[in-house]
Amino acid sequence: MLREYAPSLSNRGHILEEQEIANMRGGIDKFMSLFCYEEDVKTYIKEKGKIAGYDGVIYLAKEHILDVDGETYTEAKDSTVDLLALLDDLGCPYKIYFSGRGFHISLPTDVFKWKPHKMLHQYVKEALNRMGVFKFADPAVTDKTRLIRVNNTINSKSKKWKVLLFDEGKYASQLETWTERDVLEIASKSEKYVYGFQKEYPAIFDALPDKTRKLVLKAKSSKIARKADPTNYPCIQTMLKGGSYGSRHQYALRVASHFRWRVDEPVVQLIMEDWRQRVTTDENPFTVKEMQSIINSCYTGHNGTGYNYGCSDKYKDAHCKDSCRLYHTKANTEAMSFADMQTSTMQFYSNGHKPLQLGNLYGTTFPIYGGELVILQAPPKSMKTMLIHNWIIAFEKPTYFLELEMSPRQMFIRHRQIKEGITYEKAEEDAVAGVGIDYDVSWLTFDYKSCYPFELEKKIMMLPDKPEIVIIDHIGLMQSKNKDINGKMEEVMEALKNLAIRHNIIVIGISEVTKESMNKRTGTPPIMAGRGSARIAYTANKVLGLKPYKVKGEIGLIELECIANREKEQLHVKLKPDNCKLTQTWENYE
Repeated sequence: MLREYAPSLSNRGHILEEQEIANMRGGIDKFMSLFCYEEDVKTYIKEKGKIAGYDGVIYLAKEHILDVDGETYTEAKDSTVDLLALLDDLGCPYKIYFSGRGFHISLPTDVFKWKPHKMLHQYVKEALNRMGVFKFADPAVTDKTRLIRVNNTINSKSKKWKVLLFDEGKYASQLETWTERDVLEIASKSEKYVYGFQKEYPAIFDALPDKTRKLVLKAKSSKIARKADPTNYPCIQTMLKGGSYGSRHQYALRVASHFRWRVDEPVVQLIMEDWRQRVTTDENPFTVKEMQSIINSCYTGHNGTGYNYGCSDKYKDAHCKDSCRLYHTKANTEAMSFADMQTSTMQFYSNGHKPLQLGNLYGTTFPIYGGELVILQAPPKSMKTMLIHNWIIAFEKPTYFLELEMSPRQMFIRHRQIKEGITYEKAEEDAVAGVGIDYDVSWLTFDYKSCYPFELEKKIMMLPDKPEIVIIDHIGLMQSKNKDINGKMEEVMEALKNLAIRHNIIVIGISEVTKESMNKRTGTPPIMAGRGSARIAYTANKVLGLKPYKVKGEIGLIELECIANREKEQLHVKLKPDNCKLTQTWENYE
């Protein structure tokens, strides 16, 4: 079959064999038509000088592509996972591609009942829409002469490749655990793949032109259109209206189980029989026997206790609305079963999550994982900010730095001193002369405006890319309406801990201690000495203490020690300042 090939959006109308385009690799912004054409398309383009307006017969390609995009990676991924869950329910196989910005979901030709037709694009669109596909995919990507990005080519906006992430199968749950960094790492280079699907599959979507079907089954509307109170289970109210073919049994289970716990069985039978009659069709009947089996399961399932689906069930959650009286309770809960914890733990390690190995800087092992809160305790003017600045430059991970003590000028000059090994005077001379830097620092964002602890998450979510590390210098300077220092620290620490866990990022906070609170014997800050008392000790995953030693009136050495750790690793090193760089030393000191 023939497809249009466009080396760029301004250079269309090239007609090549489908397989020839599929074998292409490399280049920027190369596109192909969504559908295939007959030979007459060449004549049309030759006469008209364009493909727009072509009205000939079109064909499905070996892989029909659905496009899923979003304002952010998370938004695009969430919509894609929902789409894949729908396809899994329908028994529809797929491949998952990263398009360079969003996701392309490829379906095999087999899953469509179709024949070549001038209006095939419209019939395909209607068939997919009936099954709910365009609740998640972009319906605009269905036009007769629509272009779609060619595999193994580069997206000029993101500089990433369109690559195959998962071959044919079921992968909704796996994609859900992938971070943007995971996907972008794969999309940093071209990957080989086999075009088309290797197995045969039964038809699911009816895109034939000569049939009229009603597969989206809604309840008959009442003339007076009386509706239930929207605060009472809007998810169940929506399911009572019907469901698409492929989801009817799942909806029936949830509706029947809902009423099973609230009314007697004769009433459940009446409600479910009415629902069955409204969703059954001649082509796809929903039999009395099937409904009785579902109702019986609602009473006898779970070893006789009966089914009882909670708010987090994916089918109920898909129809959740903020009008529900349970909405805020659901949004605030973080309860997990032991099985959930096991799954979460296994997924964490199976997905290759790697810690930030802070110990690598000092010839030892001291991992910090995403989701952990680390507190660095130190007295004033002890190089604590400089130490953390050394860390982030060494790792160059996406970092958000809330700096509440030093000015942008000071932090910029210090950054150059640490990164380039130049003096303060040299950095200042360059600034006066208008000489800037020539290396990438896009991974680092500084913020100099203090905020309330709960506002931090909003700040993070507004960034173009979610950071892997968040630095707070220092936590005592964050805003709070709580005048009591212990109450303030409780508020701050809880917010930082929740931020780390909810977004799976590393949060490092600096906490100042008084010189008087330093341990007289060891010279290091005891765990309970930080301003705000025990809350730091209770909440942080790791607490590091920093003690400065002066030589001839200036700090000549600092001692860094782990004074509390929920894991087993320990850290105890001596560091020597050289300009603004801090390097490990084995010198003795008094």
